[in-house]
Amino acid sequence: MNDADGLDAEVRRLDLQQKRLLALISRFRRMTTDSIPVDEIIAALGQYTEAHFSLEERIMSVSGYPGFDEHKIEHDLMADKVRRLQSEIIDGNHSLAEELVEYLSAWWEHHSHDADMKYRRHVFAPRFIPSIP
Repeated sequence: MNDADGLDAEVRRLDLQQKRLLALISRFRRMTTDSIPVDEIIAALGQYTEAHFSLEERIMSVSGYPGFDEHKIEHDLMADKVRRLQSEIIDGNHSLAEELVEYLSAWWEHHSHDADMKYRRHVFAPRFIPSIP
């Protein structure tokens, strides 16, 4: 496999992760009517978000993306807020579930259409095809 194939595979993995995250957000939104266990969804959201951010940050780092620091700050701020809300929801403050769902939905839409497109333009520039470790 050459470097371009490796990059394509990693980006496909990112896309699949993002679809899974959006499905989890949708599932979280329905939890009050579907009796879905909150803890199960919150745990899955945390795991997928961490895996997605880790892969995305590795791709940006390997590619030398100049906006890496700013992008990582966005990830860190989002993860911190979600952890705080998740903790409160698990502790019984289920009224924050709707706030968490709305925050996640708005954040992912903005992030994927803005910040992610910026780094993808850099990564897919004709001058650079990184090897992902």
